Amino acid sequence: MLIKDRLHSPWVRHAVVAFAFVFLLLTLVVGLAVAEDGEDAQGALLAPYAPTTAELMAMPPSIERYVAAHTLPLSARTETGIDRLEASLMSFVPLTTFGLMPQPGQLTLTAGEPNGFNAWPVSWTADANATSYELQEAHQADFSDGQISNAGTATSLTLTKTPSPQNVYYYRVRSRIGDTVGPWSNVGRVVGGFRDDFEDPNSGWAMRRTTYIEEVHGRYQDGKYVLDVNDRWDWGISSPGKPAPRVPYVIDFWAMIDDGGANLWSFGAVFGGDWPAANCPMSTTADGWYKHGDCFNHFYNTNTIFYGPLKLLFERVDYLEWCLECGGSPLKRLGDINPGSIKTFKLVDPTGWNHYRIEVREDIIKIYAAKLGFEPELQYTYRDTRYIDNDYFGLFASTDEYTNGIWWFDNFQVMPLD
Repeated sequence: MLIKDRLHSPWVRHAVVAFAFVFLLLTLVVGLAVAEDGEDAQGALLAPYAPTTAELMAMPPSIERYVAAHTLPLSARTETGIDRLEASLMSFVPLTTFGLMPQPGQLTLTAGEPNGFNAWPVSWTADANATSYELQEAHQADFSDGQISNAGTATSLTLTKTPSPQNVYYYRVRSRIGDTVGPWSNVGRVVGGFRDDFEDPNSGWAMRRTTYIEEVHGRYQDGKYVLDVNDRWDWGISSPGKPAPRVPYVIDFWAMIDDGGANLWSFGAVFGGDWPAANCPMSTTADGWYKHGDCFNHFYNTNTIFYGPLKLLFERVDYLEWCLECGGSPLKRLGDINPGSIKTFKLVDPTGWNHYRIEVREDIIKIYAAKLGFEPELQYTYRDTRYIDNDYFGLFASTDEYTNGIWWFDNFQVMPLD
């Protein structure tokens, strides 16, 4: 007889049913035995409610007598804490035996954008059986520095952060059912506000572009950041390698020329830079420094030139070209750089500390400045925003015919607007 024919045989079906009944009965008996060993007090409470054999025999045959003989009376279940007894039997019930206990499920996480207060929402899908959720936050994409927090039974949180040099956050979430944890969700990434007061010399600023690595330097000094250009016609960009938050955002920082300055020293805030490589520069050879395409191949630059007063030559740099034989700087910044658009800054101190602000919006870039201690005032607007979705930023300094050009910077901040 074929196996499938045997499965349809009545005696086989009866045998399967009988086996299942015996298995369930044994499960209950074992559970009751364990419960009796560990729950003597509960067993004592159950006894007074169970009818004696004589009482059962005195009853007329009926469904009620059957129930009384084979189950616990309802009064015992409600008055003796049967729920506690059942809890002690949980590991013996058929649901556990057959692997049907609910398991934590896979969640889907959504991370929102920061607002002007540097706060953002994080939410996830619900797990109907979850007793709690765990949210993990990290600055590294591999969660090697991740910290786990218990979110309770909430399925959304609003997180508020103090802007810092570590402004990139990664999130994932998982559910818990008791002591059992589920798989991690997808990963959400948020870029929050950036702020550096330069007190920590390990906050990440480093030279990324330069015309002459031996002569162009960036350094932390006395709780400030310094760009130092030691030779003629040279320039460089230093950056922490962190992205700006979503558009619109605003850049604020302080800057001062060193020791009274010299003609045609200049500095600027750089933004709208690209960064296609893993690091920048990827190589420390001469070509790796001067001709690389690892970052800041295009950008905006608020190039502020010291003439005695401070004058702004706003630059949209579309590409760079290395040309030793061209005279002047060997690395040319090419694009919309129009000497006819130079503007003299108003209400600033040419040789003292000034507060500079740059608003970056979808349709306009606005440049503000004022002497430190005063509210920055609008100085210049620019409407070509083709690079604003490239979100890397930094600081720029250069010399012309006079050396050695030194600029000091403090309290550099990039915050979401609105």
